Amino acid sequence: MLFVQKRKSVWDYFRTLSLVFGVLLFLTSCEKDDEKVWSDQVEGAFVVNEGSWGNSNGTVSFISSDNWVYRDLFKAKNKGVLGDVLMDLDVVGDYIFMVLNGSNKVQVVSKEDFKWVATIEGFNNPRYAEAYNGKLYVTQWGESGSVVVVDLERLEIEATINAGVGPEGIIAHDGYLWVANSSVYVNDNTVSVIDPSNNTVIKTIVVGDSPQQIVVDANGNIWVVCYGYIRYASEKPYPIEEETASQLVQINSQTKEVVKTITIHANEHPANIAISPNGQTLYVGGGYTYNGIYAININANSYPTTKMIDGYFYGLSVNPTNGDIYGCQAPTFTDPGIVNVYDASNGALKKSYNKGIGIGPRKIVF
Repeated sequence: MLFVQKRKSVWDYFRTLSLVFGVLLFLTSCEKDDEKVWSDQVEGAFVVNEGSWGNSNGTVSFISSDNWVYRDLFKAKNKGVLGDVLMDLDVVGDYIFMVLNGSNKVQVVSKEDFKWVATIEGFNNPRYAEAYNGKLYVTQWGESGSVVVVDLERLEIEATINAGVGPEGIIAHDGYLWVANSSVYVNDNTVSVIDPSNNTVIKTIVVGDSPQQIVVDANGNIWVVCYGYIRYASEKPYPIEEETASQLVQINSQTKEVVKTITIHANEHPANIAISPNGQTLYVGGGYTYNGIYAININANSYPTTKMIDGYFYGLSVNPTNGDIYGCQAPTFTDPGIVNVYDASNGALKKSYNKGIGIGPRKIVF
């Protein structure tokens, strides 16, 4: 059988070229739109994406005030990998410090353009950071638990302060550093009060089991969310052999004594606490199995029975300007997470972001 190919006219070629050009133009436009350039002139908030353990895929996203999400700023600006298990991010002066638990280091970038400046090494399971008086204080689990002091001019470790077991949250207030010792493999139930002038622990305060995060209220008092201690059996199916209640503990920052303890639940364990811009309302929630975000007035003496926001959250933060509540969700540790924004007056969902959010979002830094 004889096949005869019809000869194409000039107009056929023109139509084909026009179609190809149109597709290329569309793809190029999408690519440029997806690579929108971030700078510190853009208003918004950083999203701390933990990533999955051992995969060095911790990232930082940025949600702008016009609802654009910039993905993986470190890779976009430095063409490299940030590191393993991103726990915290602190903006201090001209720099941004990022604490990488799995990589045992702190990455430093310029606040202006997110370009790499330095890598500070020598940590042992670092967790959270707090800047105070020209120093960066980083909690680390290590072998026994400590706080590492980083000089912010030289970007070097200059001292290590012994704390309790498994120090987690840290906050500077009233001239002192307050450190929640959460425990790692054994139980701890203390808050270390550190005098930064001589790097010594001046007092150890007994609170609830496994304290996690710390905030300061309108009266200048300290609040600690205590997860509670859980001990599992050593053999499958690893049933719980011992469990203590989760608690909210208030500490008078002047006397450094516990003034109020509120039981949250016998076997439900929130890990996060945040506070409203006016310092009058605490928000508690977040954790692997804890459902909901609860709002509690600082003058209350009991935990609310009704949740303000339903859902499971890996972390939560509050916008210090307008009071919006940000709930971070990590459905899996292989897929991108979700950041939801809620109205603080009624808990209604205002916005939801998933495109551009990394794996395991745990914290928002405004």
